[in-house]
Amino acid sequence: TPNLRHVSGIQTKAHITLLFGLLHNANAIRPAIDEVLDGWEPGDIHTQNITAFPSPMVDEPYSCIIAEIQLTPAISDAHARLSLLPHIDTHPTYRPHLTIAYVHKDRGRDAIDAVRRALGTRDIFTHVKLEPIGLNYGKPVS
Repeated sequence: TPNLRHVSGIQTKAHITLLFGLLHNANAIRPAIDEVLDGWEPGDIHTQNITAFPSPMVDEPYSCIIAEIQLTPAISDAHARLSLLPHIDTHPTYRPHLTIAYVHKDRGRDAIDAVRRALGTRDIFTHVKLEPIGLNYGKPVS
């Protein structure tokens, strides 16, 4: 069974991960996050394409179906600022994205095709401007 500890079930609001791998719960270090992001504005956020990437863990056989997000100077800046905080960089190349679903690794292509078929001409995940509503610090400290 994959260890998807970062997955918290069905979401009603999408998010873009600015940095994966913080060593502490984001809510526990919220003052530090707020400090490094002080004055930062997200700017325009646009989706680009529906694609997938495999789990970085060999023993977790899933693919993450995503809408890629255009890497803008503002998003790169947030990623760089947050990288000053203690973290483990398990993804050497930062790929901003909006997660659509997690599927078995052998079903990635099928899932992408299914999403595209379901959307038809109403492709809400590609070439869309998104309106940021705030920072999501993830699950509260328990």
